[in-house]
Amino acid sequence: MTGECRPLTSLRGAAALIVVLYHYSINVQATAQASIPSLVPHGYLAVDLFFMLSGFIMTHRYRDAFRTNGWAAFPDFFVKRVARIVPLNTVVVTLLVSVGLAFGGLPDRPEAGGDIALLWDGLLNLLMLQGFGHNLNLPAWTLLFEFIAYCLLPILLMLLRWRRGAEPLAWFLALGILAGVALAHPPLRLATPDALSALLRCEAEFAIGVLTYRALDRPALRRTLASDAAGVAIVLAAAVFAEIGVDLLTITVFPPLIAAFALNRRVVERIAASRIPHFLGEISFSIYLLHMPLRPIWFGIAGQLCGGVIPARAVELTIAAGMLATIPVAALSYAAIERPGRRVIRRLAAR
Repeated sequence: MTGECRPLTSLRGAAALIVVLYHYSINVQATAQASIPSLVPHGYLAVDLFFMLSGFIMTHRYRDAFRTNGWAAFPDFFVKRVARIVPLNTVVVTLLVSVGLAFGGLPDRPEAGGDIALLWDGLLNLLMLQGFGHNLNLPAWTLLFEFIAYCLLPILLMLLRWRRGAEPLAWFLALGILAGVALAHPPLRLATPDALSALLRCEAEFAIGVLTYRALDRPALRRTLASDAAGVAIVLAAAVFAEIGVDLLTITVFPPLIAAFALNRRVVERIAASRIPHFLGEISFSIYLLHMPLRPIWFGIAGQLCGGVIPARAVELTIAAGMLATIPVAALSYAAIERPGRRVIRRLAAR
């Protein structure tokens, strides 16, 4: 497995759309005549899949660099991660603060305490320190934890390389942390309101992604997971576990799911690596970061078209239309902000 793994890019796109469906299903209720069950009640677990994917992909891309150069590989690695995340977050936060200042607040932030408070919260959001102020963009809570995971990656890779027995211990600690978080929040929920639990959850899952990549050094495991039968069975198991609705059980399917998508070279790969899923994966970060700021626009338009309140029969259609409308905006954001932003930051770092 070399270079980009297209099925994993597509898997990231699917996870981003699940997050959109989850948030839109919850938030449409405020403008609808009737409440509906969430279309994806445990859709927040897509964030857990994101972190495992991130650990797996970062290990795939940078393990050899860290093995060869040690900490000397970290600056180049970190600059690329900053270039991946910071430009779009900066633009989104700047736009939200500007809208809030122009219109006396934000729809998702009724607790605003004036322009000074909004500017202060904007600064914290630019620095990805939302936990010390109000989060202006709900999905952005994960960004700080992502950067912490990047800092832990070289440490984890070096420990796994040089310490005999470190891999089983790392699996035990990561799974134990997730079990502890779930047990502390019945019924075994991983979506928690406190920052410490969220931090432990995200870093443990990133570590599991790293360990999953390491586990694929075993030829027998690679052969098993590379088959179409294994890929289909794991996807079906993920769907069944998600329907059962026990978070801790559902995430146990994510490591073999990621491995199967990474290894398969037959039907699963042809479907997952096809043009549209791969494109959605490429713009997944824009989908993820933009969908909540866009939500008041889509629901506002739907409300106006329906005479002020969305009727019960149109709720699902409104959710689907909002998700689909987010995709072209995300594609434009990817082309106009993400890609140029990466180039600018890399050039500045090179100088």
